[in-house]
Amino acid sequence: MLDKIPYMQELEALNLPRDEYCFFGAAPLIMKGIKDFTRDLDILVTDKLWQKLKLEYPVSIFENDGQSGEYIVLGNIEFVQCLLYFSTEECEDIIRRADVIEGYRFMNLTDMITWRERLGREKDFEAINLINEYLTKKSKVK
Repeated sequence: MLDKIPYMQELEALNLPRDEYCFFGAAPLIMKGIKDFTRDLDILVTDKLWQKLKLEYPVSIFENDGQSGEYIVLGNIEFVQCLLYFSTEECEDIIRRADVIEGYRFMNLTDMITWRERLGREKDFEAINLINEYLTKKSKVK
């Protein structure tokens, strides 16, 4: 399944501790078969890992709807310490609750829905619909 996720070699080359981050954005949807592509990898990291990355790589600032945050871009991978509209503690919990698939953490679908609801963009509601369709199909199979 991991072969469906692009840029894994770039991520692996960084040799980051796998329990200190999780994939969010499209990667969890790809791993569940809900989506089939992504242009980049979005990685949510713990505060501990963020502090290490900040010392080694340039940090950029993003703004969205009056909210701002920091991110680091390394090639095709974007790292954030916290998601918009979430506290640092909530983000740490998201990483801890993430689904572990083939040794990597992927944001679970419940957290994905909450995150996308908070963002509230058209593409987020489209993703929520796809996730709900997936969950409905999955519950009928059981």
